[in-house]
Amino acid sequence: ELGRTDLLVTERTGEKDAPRAARSRRAEDYATRVRRARAALVIAPACALALGVALPGARLVLLAAWAASLAVTCSYLIGIAYLRKKGGEGR
Repeated sequence: ELGRTDLLVTERTGEKDAPRAARSRRAEDYATRVRRARAALVIAPACALALGVALPGARLVLLAAWAASLAVTCSYLIGIAYLRKKGGEGR
């Protein structure tokens, strides 16, 4: 029976490759989001330090803004990790 078809046993029709491509795109999106969040974890303190040196009177306000930016960035990282795990993508 298999000899009558044009497909060999090991050939794929492309239908099963579509979910793999979608998973690959989601993994790339996840990696991009994590990379951006990690950059924010470095850039926010660097900017706060530079502004703290330039504006010594506003250090308390800058410290509060830095703490808030850390909280937001960490919440973002936790959120995308949760969505990734909930989506069943795994590692």
